[in-house]
Amino acid sequence: MIEYVNLSECNSDELISILNSADVRRHLMPHEPFTQTSLAPWIEQKNACDALAGCRVRGILINQQLAGWCGIQNDEPGYEVAIVLAKPFWGYGKPVFETMRAWAKAFGHRELIIHLHESRPGYKFLSRMSANKVTESTIGGNRFNSYRVPV
Repeated sequence: MIEYVNLSECNSDELISILNSADVRRHLMPHEPFTQTSLAPWIEQKNACDALAGCRVRGILINQQLAGWCGIQNDEPGYEVAIVLAKPFWGYGKPVFETMRAWAKAFGHRELIIHLHESRPGYKFLSRMSANKVTESTIGGNRFNSYRVPV
């Protein structure tokens, strides 16, 4: 069973473990390892994003275990989807994404942007959903494949 909770409700040690995992980090923007001290402002920033119209950021619990976090976040000129899952839960990305599409539809969004780090494989279902409109993006000096997926 998948549940979505406010990031402030997540166990900070478990969240740090996920965010600092080598398996997870190799697919994300480079960042310093999280500590209890650095996690608090990160959560505040994500909660501030969550408070914006059209955005939602949540921790993901799968069978009552913290599996990661997800969010619909501002990404000029639209809204970006972020899904970060611990390796044992990587198979849950698609159902989490479908929930996020439902949120986006309720917000009135027409499309979502998904930036996948170049270390990630291409996803046929995303290519099909985006009508093969996949572009290369550079964000903070890192290369991403960006999909624009209709809601």
